[in-house]
Amino acid sequence: WPHDLAKVNADYLPLENSVVLAAVILQHPFYSSGLPSSVKMGTLGWIIGHELNHAFYGPGSKFDEYGNKSDWWSTDARNNFTIRGKCVKDLYKGQIEEETCLKINENQTLNENIADIKGLETAFEAHRRLLRQFPNVTQRLPCLNESNPDKLFFISLAYSFCKNDQLAELRDIVLHDPHTPSKIRVNRHLGNSRSFSETFQCAEGSRMNISSKCEV
Repeated sequence: WPHDLAKVNADYLPLENSVVLAAVILQHPFYSSGLPSSVKMGTLGWIIGHELNHAFYGPGSKFDEYGNKSDWWSTDARNNFTIRGKCVKDLYKGQIEEETCLKINENQTLNENIADIKGLETAFEAHRRLLRQFPNVTQRLPCLNESNPDKLFFISLAYSFCKNDQLAELRDIVLHDPHTPSKIRVNRHLGNSRSFSETFQCAEGSRMNISSKCEV
């Protein structure tokens, strides 16, 4: 078994065409059986959606459903995806991590940023389907005066990224990690989401309702 089960992480494995969740991730803040579905979909649902979308581009686009190496994208699909990928690059280009004053590398983080954007769409759609299927289930958290399930979805998503990184760790993330640092990561892909801006009624063109949104 090649995975560290003690590490809070999830992965898409193209050779196995499967998403792997370490058992340790099935705990607060990502999961608890007593939480409303809107919270669980904003946390664990988002993680699964993120990993599932890795199956369709990047390394996943080089393997078929059986884990065999296969370049199954058409030329037109790759060309179209390159155009859409440039939009995502531009979305993160010039973003500066405030603590280190380092610029985000939009090429280094492209695949993960795309997975964030598509994972959000996937999880939010699943969240809405659950609401339609079980309309009478209470969507509320104790001590939080918020009963709008869509808001709970997004609040829970953002909360799951709350962390206190040390300066050296932040610097290493910016320079070497394929993921964007948490604060920028959350704000940019939520600001790109029409569902988010509609839910919170963010002003058009504001940081959390970016005018030129990317669709991938």
